Amino acid sequence: MQRIINLLAGLSLSLISFGSYAAYNAIDLSIGDSVGFAYNRDMDQRRIGLSAFGLWNFTNDNRFAAPAIRYNLIPINDKAFLDNVFVSLAGYYVRMSDEKFDNSTVTAIGFGGGGRIKILDEYSFLKKPLFLNAAFNYAPPGTTYRDGTDLIGWFARLEYPIFDRSLVFLGFRQFLTDLQHDDGYKKENAKIDQTPFIGIHFVF
Repeated sequence: MQRIINLLAGLSLSLISFGSYAAYNAIDLSIGDSVGFAYNRDMDQRRIGLSAFGLWNFTNDNRFAAPAIRYNLIPINDKAFLDNVFVSLAGYYVRMSDEKFDNSTVTAIGFGGGGRIKILDEYSFLKKPLFLNAAFNYAPPGTTYRDGTDLIGWFARLEYPIFDRSLVFLGFRQFLTDLQHDDGYKKENAKIDQTPFIGIHFVF
C-alpha cells in the first residue's frame, strides 16, 4: 500500500508541472507550537485541485506531510481562493520522533473535505469580508499502515483579507493517530500536532 501513497505523491507533483492550466496558486504559512506550510493549485477552479501540507512540531519534533487531490464542489464566485466547498483524497506520512511515542512512523490514505464561507461581508463593521475556513480528514484502519491504526485531522480558522489577494488568519488545528507497534506498544490519540496558530494565505 506504500506504493499507492508514493503514486499519489508522484501524481500530485506531475500535475503541478502543467502551469498554464492553473486557475491560481496559493501558499499558506502558519505558526503555533508547530510551523505549517501548504501549497494549493487548482487545475480547474470548478473541478480538480491539488494541495500539499506539511508541518514540523517544535515541542516533540513530530513531522507530517500530506499531498492531496481535491475536487471542488461549489466555487461560489470567480475568485477560486475565496468561497468554495471541496472533497479530498490525501496521502499521509508521519514521523513521530519523540521517545514517548517510540519513534513511530505512520503512513495512510485519508478522505475528507472542507470549505471556505463568508460569515461577514464588506459592509460589516470590519469594512472587509470575514471568512471561516475549515477542513476535516480521516484515514480509517483499512487505509492506515506501519505503526498507526487510524489518523484524524482537522482545522478551523478565521480569515481576513489584506493587500490584493492575501488573507491573514487565526485558528486551531489537531492531528491525532492511534499507535500499535508489532512489539505490543499501544497509544490511543497520540498527538501529532495540536495548537492554535496564526498565518497568511497568499495567492499568486
